[in-house]
Amino acid sequence: MTNEKAVIQKLLKIAESQQKIITKLAQGYQAPAQKVEPKLPPHGSESNAVLTALPEAVRLMVNRLEVHPGLGMGQPGDVKVQFKPGKSSSDAFATVQKTVEQLQNSNVLPLKNYKVEEIV
Repeated sequence: MTNEKAVIQKLLKIAESQQKIITKLAQGYQAPAQKVEPKLPPHGSESNAVLTALPEAVRLMVNRLEVHPGLGMGQPGDVKVQFKPGKSSSDAFATVQKTVEQLQNSNVLPLKNYKVEEIV
């Protein structure tokens, strides 16, 4: 019985010591501020970001892709895509739209809204 009591007391001291260490660590630790900033590509490379994110099969269909910022606060930007002659399809256009949307949601493109248009 005495031996069990001594073991329990030692375990209690260990637990108290660990709790003190944890408390000291917690007091000295400051969590980094969570600040979400857009992952802006270098100026003029929004088009490259979209092209790079496109599946290769669709990228090979694209003749020209341009990304233009909105004209004013809250105005959507424009993404204009031109496919190579005979390569345009509704699936390819939908893939470009989906890719632009994914890049917006992941803050790769600086604006929240882009209007995707196909140019001939």
